[in-house]
Amino acid sequence: MSKMSVSRLQHESWIEAYSGYYISNKGRWYSSKSGRLLKQFPNSSGYMRASLTLDGKKKCVFTHIKVVEYFGDCYGHHIPPNNGSLFELGLSIDHKNRDKKNNTQDNLELVTHVENCLRKYR
Repeated sequence: MSKMSVSRLQHESWIEAYSGYYISNKGRWYSSKSGRLLKQFPNSSGYMRASLTLDGKKKCVFTHIKVVEYFGDCYGHHIPPNNGSLFELGLSIDHKNRDKKNNTQDNLELVTHVENCLRKYR
């Protein structure tokens, strides 16, 4: 990766998720094209996403899903590759502190959809 023009957080690591777009285990997005961190916006349910331009088209990508996909959850469990969506797999990603804006690896846990539903009401 080329030298990034942003300061790194403590224990932060980066990986190229898409050509020219990097994601960190702290839930931050960086564009090597603009040389800046990307702003993230919540969807109607409050989950944070980044807007990327891929093959000339805008695509919104959920940060919590990509953090678990590339870095694993707080226990190192990764989303199984090429096996369908989380919904099809019966999986969800739980924000342990209930804050959907906190997409750091240590706040995310890959759980069954049933377990995630049960946790909502605890």
